[in-house]
Amino acid sequence: MAPHRSEAEWVAIARSQLTNLLDSQAVLSEPEAICRLVDQRLVAGFEAVSPHHVTQAKNLMARRNQLRIDTSVARGGRVVSLLVSVSPELSRKVVDSALSRKRLLMARYHGWTQGTVALGPGLIGPEGEWVVERTLRDAGVGAVLTKPGAGTLPGLKNFLGIEVPAGPLDNGLVLNPLHPDGSPRAQLAVAVPVEVKNVREWIYPHSQELHQLLYKSAAMKAINPGLAIVPLLVCRRAHITTSYMAKRLGFFVAQTKRHYFPAHSRITPEAFAEVRSELGLLDMVQGLDVCDNLRARLVTMQQHYDVETAAAVWGRVSEVPEIVDVLESLFREGTAVLRRRKMNLLRSLTEGIGISKGW
Repeated sequence: MAPHRSEAEWVAIARSQLTNLLDSQAVLSEPEAICRLVDQRLVAGFEAVSPHHVTQAKNLMARRNQLRIDTSVARGGRVVSLLVSVSPELSRKVVDSALSRKRLLMARYHGWTQGTVALGPGLIGPEGEWVVERTLRDAGVGAVLTKPGAGTLPGLKNFLGIEVPAGPLDNGLVLNPLHPDGSPRAQLAVAVPVEVKNVREWIYPHSQELHQLLYKSAAMKAINPGLAIVPLLVCRRAHITTSYMAKRLGFFVAQTKRHYFPAHSRITPEAFAEVRSELGLLDMVQGLDVCDNLRARLVTMQQHYDVETAAAVWGRVSEVPEIVDVLESLFREGTAVLRRRKMNLLRSLTEGIGISKGW
């Protein structure tokens, strides 16, 4: 079991690790720093700091002039923010060369993920949705509600007779819960609204992407109280506090541990390999293959997860209008600071119906 540490101790560890990494790399982007200090250590089975510890360490070091933040304009006009070492051991030539290279790579990465004025929108959202579509069908845990092969993205404007509020769902499933021996575990199937977030950012309890799913699911449950619903969020990575929140409120989180990119003319194999290796974003993949991590989580949801209890808890959450209103405000609020404040109200309201905090 990992030793208990205070927040200040975790930030101190992240600061030490970030300093060492900067000294070796000279220049880092924040996504690169988080991937190298968090994702890669977790994959290797080591204890790791959390992404927010890295961000806190970065901000502290910037205030103390222990690193420099460069916000120069890259080719194509995009502003790229990079962390620059201030170590006297690194020559100006080494730092400038690293800055130029990392600026190019991050501009290329953002062009793929966010798009450019010249080339058009980002490319990665649809790829994640198609991977999830294929994996849902391959897992065979229930009836997938989207129709394949229509030439458009999977998506549901109508979920089991309910018009989906605030835009369509990415997918939907009627789950058939089973015991580990394969025998049925419930008299009724469970409706599973699905949202897919193929993003670099880790999903935290206050993340806007999470509350898009939770608001839609709560509003649909309020419309049809007799429908057993367990929302499912599929994302690259979720913080452990999001898992605690899911257990308390009655929803399910599945991590793909992959960042999906399409096979596209704007992404040559050589350029993709350079971004992936030189920025250390080793979970970047191309293609529509079934996601093994997601498939395993879907089987867990079907055979080991207590969906009956989760559906009952989600029903209690959704029958309180004030909670549904807060979930909507968390979804529509674009400012992270304000969402964190609203989270305190959500915790208070859910505690009022007997749900413990701890998330």
